Amino acid sequence: MSTNCYPTDCLYRAAVETNSIDLRPDQRCIVTVADDGVIESLADCLESITRYGCVGDVPLIVFAIEPSRRFRNLLSHYRANLVKCRAMTPIGPGIKSLMYSAANWVKCSKYLCIDADTIVTSSLRCVFDSLDVLPNGSVLVCRDANSYICNCLEDAFVHFYFGNSLDLNEVFNASDDERRYKLVVNDGVFAAKREPLLAIDATIRSLHYAPDWVDGDASVPWRNQFVFNFALARLDCAVSMNVSFNSQFHSNHAVKCEDGSIVPSLDEIARVLHFSGARGKLVYNKLKKPMRGVK
Repeated sequence: MSTNCYPTDCLYRAAVETNSIDLRPDQRCIVTVADDGVIESLADCLESITRYGCVGDVPLIVFAIEPSRRFRNLLSHYRANLVKCRAMTPIGPGIKSLMYSAANWVKCSKYLCIDADTIVTSSLRCVFDSLDVLPNGSVLVCRDANSYICNCLEDAFVHFYFGNSLDLNEVFNASDDERRYKLVVNDGVFAAKREPLLAIDATIRSLHYAPDWVDGDASVPWRNQFVFNFALARLDCAVSMNVSFNSQFHSNHAVKCEDGSIVPSLDEIARVLHFSGARGKLVYNKLKKPMRGVK
């Protein structure tokens, strides 16, 4: 089926085939994106949100890449809303750009966007509540690797996304302030009201060469995350929230427990475990009792 007649996300990773979902103007939602390749992780994520997130009244929205019948059955089990999508590029981390563009298809007041490779262990209500007391336009995020691993966005561009100064000039036309932006984030969990999420989408769409740059190095499939970071810097809208809401397993600040397991090193209990990176996938695959809602 041709994707030419369908609208796309801001980085042209997928065409969205579902009409918009109109929720109440004052309503909140939780958004994620997945394909059949991560259906087990998605099941655990949805189960944990349902069981521990204390958000029973908040609609679940899943942007699904070419979902199978089993995938649809899973969403039905959790009463999640399906936004059907068709891949335009090889499926990888880049499909998370559908979350950057979520406000184009899901109309409501507040959005909590969360990776499918996460498990929620505590209430998420305070994330939504925090948006009410922050300045207009704010986007709640967590630092990448739960630490100050980069001096600034330009440092991350070179060392984590393997870009060069020419790209930063020609692709992004980055200003000095944008290059020096201090808050380098992980896009596994973020929250915003409708207007700033639309602003992120519009900012990324204005970077006409960004999709080609994202595809420019197949060995760095997570370059979409830099584009998200750059949009935050250009809008100067990022607000750091407690790292326990995105406790990342790829962090170098992980520790080994007595039972041999590896967990992120935090000063308090993690509220959202993010099984990011190769280390996160290894830990997730070793779980003995995953919270599987649908076999």
